[in-house]
Amino acid sequence: MGMKRKNRLIVPLTCWAWLAVITLSCNMPAERDYMVIESITPVSTGINQPITVTVSVLGKAYPGTGTMTVDGDTRCSFLLVEGRGSCQVVFYSAGDHTITINYSGDSSYHGEYVQRPYTVVASLTPTPNTLTNLSFTSIGPEPSSPGESVEFGVLVSPTAGPAPIGMVTLNSDSQEGGCTANLSNGEGRCTMTFARPGIWRITATYPTNGTWVGSTASILHTVSYATEITITLNNTSPRVGQTVHVTATVSVPNGGPAPTGVLLIDYSTEVLEADLVDGSTSFDLVFHTDGEQTIHALYHPADSTGQSINDFRASETSLTVTVRIVAAPPPEPTQEPSGGGATGCEVYDPNSDTWICVIPCPDPDQYFHTCP
Repeated sequence: MGMKRKNRLIVPLTCWAWLAVITLSCNMPAERDYMVIESITPVSTGINQPITVTVSVLGKAYPGTGTMTVDGDTRCSFLLVEGRGSCQVVFYSAGDHTITINYSGDSSYHGEYVQRPYTVVASLTPTPNTLTNLSFTSIGPEPSSPGESVEFGVLVSPTAGPAPIGMVTLNSDSQEGGCTANLSNGEGRCTMTFARPGIWRITATYPTNGTWVGSTASILHTVSYATEITITLNNTSPRVGQTVHVTATVSVPNGGPAPTGVLLIDYSTEVLEADLVDGSTSFDLVFHTDGEQTIHALYHPADSTGQSINDFRASETSLTVTVRIVAAPPPEPTQEPSGGGATGCEVYDPNSDTWICVIPCPDPDQYFHTCP
């Protein structure tokens, strides 16, 4: 008889021990196939009835961590606690369905993906007998700008018993689509985006199902363009009585159409009203007192007929101007010039900020001051 060769199992040495001091250097691979579906209860149920899925990841030495996601017609998820956890899903129609369970994995266990068949029987669907109250609100931003995402929160409260599960659908009369909030403990959130400005009615609907009687609620949400005002002066340090030319522009910070409406300008004791043309306007101001003066601008959105509109948001800004005192005029001359003529150099020119002669001064020294 020939000799039989025995296969030897060679185990790579990855851990070392030396005397009483033990040092571990182990690269242990993540383990597979430790996810266990402990139960799916009840075994069969009716439409829109909660199905509880309990899953565990328990290795030989330590429990798994990470996230477990369960999908039916709704989705639920949970973090493993001591390697175990559960959550509920529902199906919205009778017939054969599939429950999908997805484990994220962790440093010790590979992620896993498992599907199990589940049958929903119409005859097992009870008659709904629990009233619900639906409420919801805009989490923000409120108001929002066109193209900006808005989050809404919903709450479905039962008159008795456990918190409702399922989905709440939100729709807007802007006809721009809606969103769906999956309930967890009766609460949910979803996000909508509005392309056009306006005041829109948002309606939330929780459908009647096997346990809970459906309910609806609605709120108003405003969508409008934010605005900002920019004021520019041709002279930032004018003198008393000097005319200042002002240019004011109202714009949409993140881009958008030119705002229409009226700009109110409040300064000193006067108020001016100017219509915007392509988002801008200009006017002249005259300050009659010296010192720090404030120009306050308020934008009021309106259409071409002056009616208030909601497409733009009102805004305001202020600008502080330091107004200087005009220098006193030069003294009157004490004698006539030998060549006859001026008694002046007494007319102030605001453009050059100087006093000028109304007629030539042949000999300024005769006036005991200098003519420009």
